[in-house]
Amino acid sequence: MIRSILIIWLTASGTVLLGSGQAQAIDRVVLQQPAGGGQIAITGTILDYTGESITIRPRQGGTIARHVSSDVIEVTTEYLPEHQLAIDLMSRGDWKAARAQLTATVEKEDRLWVRRIILSQLVRCAAALDEPLAAGRYFAALVQSDPQTIHAHVAPLDWTDHIPDEPLLLQAQQWLKSSHRLTRLLGASHVLRDHNLGPQAVAELQIILRSDEITARTLAQGQLWKHRLNALELTSTEVARWEETIRSWPDRLQPGAWTVIARGHEHFGQWPQAAAAWIRLPVAFPDVDALAAYAGLRGAIAFQEAGQFAAARTMGEEISQRFASTRHGKDATNWLKTLK
Repeated sequence: MIRSILIIWLTASGTVLLGSGQAQAIDRVVLQQPAGGGQIAITGTILDYTGESITIRPRQGGTIARHVSSDVIEVTTEYLPEHQLAIDLMSRGDWKAARAQLTATVEKEDRLWVRRIILSQLVRCAAALDEPLAAGRYFAALVQSDPQTIHAHVAPLDWTDHIPDEPLLLQAQQWLKSSHRLTRLLGASHVLRDHNLGPQAVAELQIILRSDEITARTLAQGQLWKHRLNALELTSTEVARWEETIRSWPDRLQPGAWTVIARGHEHFGQWPQAAAAWIRLPVAFPDVDALAAYAGLRGAIAFQEAGQFAAARTMGEEISQRFASTRHGKDATNWLKTLK
C-alpha cells in the first residue's frame, strides 16, 4: 500500500496540475500585512503552497501573486468528498478506515499542495496505528516534495524511547543519509539510543541545531534534551530552564518536547509537576493523537504516584475513551483495572 502511494506521489510531485475543475476550486488565503498592517484576505485558486511560499491566482483576475509562507494566517479550501470523509473518520479516531480512505483519495486529488496535506494525514494515521516505519516513509515522501514543509510538526520522531525493530533501524540509517534536513532529523531520532549509531545521531542533531531552519532546529533541540535526559546528565534546575524555554516555541512544535520535560520531573521524583507536563498533550495538543494517548496514560500514572488517585482515574478513563483505537488507549483501559 505504502509503495503504491509513494509511486503515485512521486511521479506527479514535480508539477502542479491545473486542468480539472477541482483544481480551479475557490480558495481563501488570509495574510498578515507587513509592519503590523493588519490582515488581508485573497480569494482565488491556490497554485501551490510550500514551506517557503504560497502562490495564488486571484478570483477576479489580475497577476498571480506569491507570498512567503510565514505571512499565511489561514487557508480555506474545498476538499474532495472522499477526502472530507477521511477527515471525519480521523476526528472519530477510526484510523484504519481513515488511512484506507486517504489512500484512495490521493489517486484522485490533482492539487499538489493538497496531496501534501493527505501525506501529512497519512503520517498521523500510521503513527496512531503504531506503525512508525510507515509513518516515517510517508513523512520522508512529504519532505522530498517540499524540504521545508509546513507540515514538519507531524514528523513521527521518537519521543517515547521506542526500541526500533530491524526494518525500522535499517530504514533510519538510510534516512540519516538523506540530502534533506528533516529526513535526517527523523533518522537521528530513531537511532538515538542505538549503541553503534547513537553518536552519529547526536552529531547530526547538533549540526541541525546550528541551522537557520527554525522548525528543524527546534525539534532537534528537543531530541538533544531527550538524549541528555537518557544519559542522566542534568539537574532539576536544568529541567526547569527547559520548561521556560519551551513556552517560547511555536505551539505546534511543543508537544514532543513536553514529554522530555515530564520525564525530567519524574527523574527527580517531582510527580505533580510531571503529571502537569504529561497531561498538557491530551489537553492542549490532542491532534498529536498517539503521542497524546501515551502522555495521557503517563500523566495518569504520575497522578497515582503523587497520591492523587481521583485525578489518576479521571485521566485514565479519558484516555481510554478518547483514544480507544490506539495502543496506548488500550493500555489505559488495562491499567485502569489495576488502579486501586
